[in-house]
Amino acid sequence: MLKGTLTIRSPSLRGNIMKTGIVSRASSRLGFWFLLLPLLLGLHSPAFAQADFTIYDEALASGWQNWSWATVDTASTTNANTGTVSIAVTAPPYSALYLRSAEAPSTLMAT
Repeated sequence: MLKGTLTIRSPSLRGNIMKTGIVSRASSRLGFWFLLLPLLLGLHSPAFAQADFTIYDEALASGWQNWSWATVDTASTTNANTGTVSIAVTAPPYSALYLRSAEAPSTLMAT
């Protein structure tokens, strides 16, 4: 890496010399990133595709339970998208829709 001090002489400064700090070449910084890039890419873990599974299709799928702490209607006809019913949630502050399955952790974690 080349280092030095940049000196600027300007007619508007009437003979005064302005010095800046250490100046390095951009290529040295670029080289640093080229060395760091393979390391960062090596730390990235690959993603594996998972099989699709159904949580809700006109009703909660088998094994799924509604543990919500909000008002939930799992058979609402108001805003059905592709079927005849959908889930409607009325969630005041500090409430949420929460669907739980006892089998989900082992089902979702593929080997």
